[in-house]
Amino acid sequence: MLCLSTNGLLLPRYTERLRDLGVRTLTVTLNAVDPEVGQRIYAYVKHDGKILRGIEGAEMLLSNQLIGIEGAVKLGLIVKINSILLPGINDDGHLEKVARTVNKMGAYIQNITPLIPLGNFKHLKAPHCDELRLTRSRCQRIINQFWLCRQCRADSVGIPAREHPS
Repeated sequence: MLCLSTNGLLLPRYTERLRDLGVRTLTVTLNAVDPEVGQRIYAYVKHDGKILRGIEGAEMLLSNQLIGIEGAVKLGLIVKINSILLPGINDDGHLEKVARTVNKMGAYIQNITPLIPLGNFKHLKAPHCDELRLTRSRCQRIINQFWLCRQCRADSVGIPAREHPS
C-alpha cells in the first residue's frame, strides 16, 4: 500500500495525481485550524517562490491543508492527521478544534504527539504524559485517536485506535 506524509501546503495541487499514482493513505500534519494560532507555530511559509510571514503565511498554509484534506477524502484516500501538542500554543482546547474540523471533513484518525523542545521551540517545555493523555482523551470523543504513537517508535507496534491505554 502506498502512503504519503505531507505538511499539506501543495496538497490541493497534487491530490488527484497522488491518487492516480496509487497513493491510498495520506498523513497530513495539521497543528492548528486558526491562523492566529498557526502564526505562532510557523515562522514563515514559502509558496510559489514567495515567503509569507505571520497571519498571511498561516492563512495560506491552513487553507491549503484543509482544502487538500477535504479533496483527498472526496477522492477516497484514507486520511490520518498528525498534530503536535505544543504547550502554551495549541493546547488549551485548540487540538479539539482541529479534531472537530478534520472529523467533519472525513479524516479517519488523529495522531497527537508531544513536542520535542528543539529549534524555535526550545524555550517551551515538552507536555507531560498526563497532558498528552488528557488531550487525546478529549479528542477521542470527536475522532479516533492513534494511542500507540510514542516518540522514536515509528508507530511500529499495534493497531491504531484499538489499544487504548487503560
